[in-house]
Amino acid sequence: MKILAAYFRTQADLCREIADALAHQDDPVISKLRDMPDEFDHNASALERWLAEEASSEPIRAGTPCLH
Repeated sequence: MKILAAYFRTQADLCREIADALAHQDDPVISKLRDMPDEFDHNASALERWLAEEASSEPIRAGTPCLH
């Protein structure tokens, strides 16, 4: 999952770079490119929060007996 979060961050950076490179053009695609990094960053943050929660709850689970 950490790799997936890093992937989202990389995609956000790439979208920003492309939008900056095309900044001199009047194209609606540039607006979308500027919005996409926020979506990628949001997904990466959500994954990182989930990973942090999972990591903090593992010691609790480790002491729990398996009831199956």
